[in-house]
Amino acid sequence: MKPTLRHLVLATAAAATLTTAGLAMATPHMKGSSCHGQEYRHGHNHGQRAERMQQHMAQRQAQLKEALQLTPAQEVAWQAYTAAMTPPSRPAQPGQPSAGEPLTALQRMERQMEHMQARQGQINQRLQAMRQLYDTLSPEQRQTFDRHHQPRGRHQPTNG
Repeated sequence: MKPTLRHLVLATAAAATLTTAGLAMATPHMKGSSCHGQEYRHGHNHGQRAERMQQHMAQRQAQLKEALQLTPAQEVAWQAYTAAMTPPSRPAQPGQPSAGEPLTALQRMERQMEHMQARQGQINQRLQAMRQLYDTLSPEQRQTFDRHHQPRGRHQPTNG
């Protein structure tokens, strides 16, 4: 066998071996496999994640309230603010198609528009509650509030 043909055969065999090994390692969806030490299941731990997020939010709100040193007159606005910031529970979605009924392109777009309008309504409620609280704060409290609500991590704006 010529050296170039032998090299080609060896390279092809090595590539096939590496591809097979890579595919075998890249299939975490198989039964009994794990993802970060936990058994992989579609939709796993969403309830626990939501609970942790609620605890984190309550902790951050408590920190903010302590840092603001609210007066009794500001408590009503604070209660409205924290109530508005609490995410709504996710109701069961009516009109979900069964597995045999795929949505049309128009139905998907209409559903997306409905979700966007609902989300915009929630954001408006939060803005109104935040504005009411902000209006009751002293200039020093506003600075503390602004610092608390600065973007962190990957959500920081870029200047350029």
